Amino acid sequence: MLQLKIEPIRTITNESSEAGHLVWLGGRLAALIVEADGGWYLHTGLGPFEGEGLVFPTVLAIEDWVRTNLLATGLDR
Repeated sequence: MLQLKIEPIRTITNESSEAGHLVWLGGRLAALIVEADGGWYLHTGLGPFEGEGLVFPTVLAIEDWVRTNLLATGLDR
């Protein structure tokens, strides 16, 4: 199985900065997640992780979403 890493980062905003996460899968960037009201928002997903309007309540929920997409696409092999 590919190694999953969710790296905490700070992102630049018009006013200052906000918390975010880079989602790495096997050393390749899969998504940028940013802090949002009530959780974490998928700002940019790449490849099978593309999506719109996805909000995750926790970082653990992001991890579950990645693993579910891996199983659905067969990339976990």
